[in-house]
Amino acid sequence: MKIYAVLLAPLLLGACVVPVALPVPVPAGLEKPLSGSWQITEAAGAGKIAPETVITFNDDKLQFGVATNCNRLFGGYESTVKNKTLKFSAVASTLKACPDMETEQQLSRALPQVRTYRLSGGNLEMLDEQGRMVIRGKRAAGK
Repeated sequence: MKIYAVLLAPLLLGACVVPVALPVPVPAGLEKPLSGSWQITEAAGAGKIAPETVITFNDDKLQFGVATNCNRLFGGYESTVKNKTLKFSAVASTLKACPDMETEQQLSRALPQVRTYRLSGGNLEMLDEQGRMVIRGKRAAGK
């Protein structure tokens, strides 16, 4: 009888265990790939982009801001990681009068055209409906 008790004890104890699914953590940066700041290096139709032009995505609030050498652009955005969609909404700007406002004007025209994005080697490309690059940026240092 003792042999049966010794053999049955592990089986009975094992039957009391309930399997629990543990969440698998998503590697940092993959759940919010756009989050943070990107230095804009190119915009369709823009002759020259001021080097201090940076777009910052706030994924928690779904808001963005663009700092240029003069004005700021800001608004909301929608994005999906799976389909890599990106759409800007309610784009607005401060209205300082500056000697060179080409960057702000080009970006205010380009942002509403964006529909998707592509990440490649630390670069962000924002594309229109036809898949043409509208805005290109690189991850801002330390952001």
